[in-house]
Amino acid sequence: MKRRHVYLLIFALPAAIAAALFAITVFGIITGALWVFILGDDPWPKSIETGVGLLTVLVFFTVFALLLRAAYAAGKKLESVSKLNLAHVGYSVAATCALVALILAHQYSVGNLGKPSDSVLCADYCRAKGFNTSRLPPAGESARLCGCLDNNGSEVVTVPVDTILEH
Repeated sequence: MKRRHVYLLIFALPAAIAAALFAITVFGIITGALWVFILGDDPWPKSIETGVGLLTVLVFFTVFALLLRAAYAAGKKLESVSKLNLAHVGYSVAATCALVALILAHQYSVGNLGKPSDSVLCADYCRAKGFNTSRLPPAGESARLCGCLDNNGSEVVTVPVDTILEH
């Protein structure tokens, strides 16, 4: 197998992850700008939703193709070398691991991984008990109490956050 094709294979996964992260970032920037500056909270036209989605897919494939082109060019340049450079395989593995670690760190920082925050525990508990609203004491108070509120905003149930995990 030619070196240029080997390099396509070993760098395809990190290229796909990097392209996906870039496309998601572009999607977030575009939708954020549209929301803040143009469309707001009103229902968005279907054409905008479709257009932003198509643009995101286009960005992904463009970045993915550019990264694969770079891998192909690097492999083509090294075809005269008889032995595969294991350091380049290591770079591919390291890039993949770093990108996955970046994704996991982000998901941990926003609360999707790891122990849920007190506010998430409280909201889930109150919803499970049939309430639509919950509250925690103001920051700085030592009491970690979850309050479930009725439709009038009156606190009906109060339970220590530490005991919610036991329910």
